[in-house]
Amino acid sequence: GRKQFFLQSVNCAIRIFIRFRFSLFKFLTKLIKEINQIRLRNNHSNWGSCSTNKNISISSRLLLAPNFVLDYIIIHELAHLVHHNHSAKFWAEVERAMPHYLESEKWLKDHGESCQW
Repeated sequence: GRKQFFLQSVNCAIRIFIRFRFSLFKFLTKLIKEINQIRLRNNHSNWGSCSTNKNISISSRLLLAPNFVLDYIIIHELAHLVHHNHSAKFWAEVERAMPHYLESEKWLKDHGESCQW
């Protein structure tokens, strides 16, 4: 009925928003690498992940965080398409795209627990 239609519409809008943010940051950061799939998940073990198959998952809890935090996680996962680790080269890529990324990490550390559905 109406409730199901509403939930499907919201889900669709969220996915469009997430894909838009990814497209924007792929362009701005020049991290123009192929992405197989982008998934929005209600996971609690991490904020995002990037598989070797180029599948990126983002926690739906990030929708409750400020946009700069969501943007940081997107950039973080895009950087994993180039460096599949947390090496110095990986962090240099993140910092090049978002020089103040540590502010986002601090926000997640200080407020991440409040991002619950």
